[in-house]
Amino acid sequence: MGKSKGPLTMGAVLEPHPDENRFDSAHVGVSDVYFSDGLYWMWYFGGDRQVLEVGKFQAKGIQMLPGCAVSRDGINWVRLEGSHRGAFLSPGQPGEFDA
Repeated sequence: MGKSKGPLTMGAVLEPHPDENRFDSAHVGVSDVYFSDGLYWMWYFGGDRQVLEVGKFQAKGIQMLPGCAVSRDGINWVRLEGSHRGAFLSPGQPGEFDA
């Protein structure tokens, strides 16, 4: 498949979700896309709008979680809904390695 423009902002095929309560409301980034059983499967990560302290700085969207979307044409995507505000995994508890 050649490079094609998507229907979203600046030709994107996936962008942050408009619901600010979701895990992917601040930003999204593609991790992996593969084709299987007639569908493109996109694993992506997303960050929410929560502001966290990182040293002496504050940053939004750094607690990234995994999501998945599917497409028949590689341009129009439908998010699959995980049970953690849309994500497939939740972050660990405070103090754990994956907090």
